[in-house]
Formats: sequence, C-alpha cells, structure tokens
Amino acid sequence: MEGLTAEFEQLEFLSTINKKLESLRSLDLFNCEVTNLSDYRENALTVKGMSPAHVRRSR
Repeated sequence: MEGLTAEFEQLEFLSTINKKLESLRSLDLFNCEVTNLSDYRENALTVKGMSPAHVRRSR
C-alpha cells in the first residue's frame, strides 16, 4: 500500500497480529519494558478474547 502514514501501517500490522492471537490465554511480561507504561494494560494488550481485566502484573 502506498501513501499511508507510519501510524496506519503500524495499526494494520497490529491488526494482522491480532488475528493470529485468538487462542492466546496468557502473556508473561515479567521484566518487559512495556510494563513501565502506566496504561500498558489498556493499550498494549487489547487483543481478541483478552481484556485488560485478564492481565495480571507479575512484579
């Protein structure tokens, strides 16, 4: 695709990943830098079948 902004291309990429994660039940983020973000649960882990309520912080 041509003429898309970098942000849109990232969203398209995440959408593709999202389809491949339908059976994801847990994700270990221990020592992962993304957990330093205050809203990482709401923004980084919104995938099919998993809401921020399903995520436990392992620190």
